[in-house]
Amino acid sequence: MTRVLIIDDDAPTRDVLRQLLNREGYETVEACDGREGVQCSQAAAMDVIILDMLLPEQNGLEVIRELREVDPAVPIIAISGSGYTGPVDFLGVAETCGVQCTFQKPFRLREMLKAVYDLTQGKDERARTPRRLG
Repeated sequence: MTRVLIIDDDAPTRDVLRQLLNREGYETVEACDGREGVQCSQAAAMDVIILDMLLPEQNGLEVIRELREVDPAVPIIAISGSGYTGPVDFLGVAETCGVQCTFQKPFRLREMLKAVYDLTQGKDERARTPRRLG
């Protein structure tokens, strides 16, 4: 079964993503902050990671760096409610850090599901050009 790690401090967002993905047959693991997400990634292999960029204690960019140390090839989908915080465009910077896809909240669930599907079909294009959707 395909395993998706959802790292987001917003419980309603995690709940919606979990329900959507479980209904489509994906196994989901949830983490409410970056440290917990990295620990989950270390404990078991993930097929794709959905990562909120604005997290308490650690921002998403720091989490991406740590996740890449655990598994350099795991596809990451970056999401953000604001996209910009001060002078930093977190989704834009995430694209330069090698995430496969970015979504601005609120995003369309159908597009998120398509991104997860595309990234978990064993395609050799894991390093595709990032797409900003939603």
